This record gives sequence, C-alpha cells and structure tokens, in this order.
Amino acid sequence: MTKARAAEMKEAQTRLREILRPGNTVLTTVKHVSQSGMLRVIDAHVIKRGKPIWLSSLIARALDMPLDKRDRGVRVGGCGMDMGFALVYDLSFHLWPKRGPRAGYLLNQQWM
Repeated sequence: MTKARAAEMKEAQTRLREILRPGNTVLTTVKHVSQSGMLRVIDAHVIKRGKPIWLSSLIARALDMPLDKRDRGVRVGGCGMDMGFALVYDLSFHLWPKRGPRAGYLLNQQWM
C-alpha cells in the first residue's frame, strides 16, 4: 500500500469517527448483486438530526474497498453470510481497534 493510500484511509477513518459514535446504527441497502451471487454493492447511511448521511464513499476509502460509482455503494465480495453486517463489523473494528476483540460490535447494522 502506498503512503498516499494509507493517508487517504486514515483521513476517511478520522472523518467517520467524527460522524459515528459507538452505539450508532448504520443503515444498509443492497443496490446490486452479481449474477454469480459472489459480489454485492451495499449502500450505507446513518441518520443524524433526522437527516440521512451517505457513508458509502467514506467506508470504501476507510476499508480500502472499491466504490461502485454506478450503484453508489461499497463493492463487497463473498456470500453465505450477512454481508451488510460483515461490512459494518469491519468498519467498527477498523474505527476503534484499541477497544479489543469486541470492537466490531460497537456499531449496529440494520437493513433498509
């Protein structure tokens, strides 16, 4: 990973820590599923002061995952589990790694 990419990831994580707090609920929506079922595009939002805040771009940068510009969501590979939960778990773990092995559970996930 280049220094520029690492700096971009860190900046996105910092911005997400400003927006999200432990206990917040990240709302997810599947925007696209590949024909093979092995790839999903998941859109993410959080509600703050009654208004939705789009998080997908920041999440993609913070986790070094691709952003699908057509469907406006994070491209998540894999199947056989709740991929929205997996995305939010990974996000939470990367935002607060010093909180120990339960850091992935600091954010809640809910499907829209």
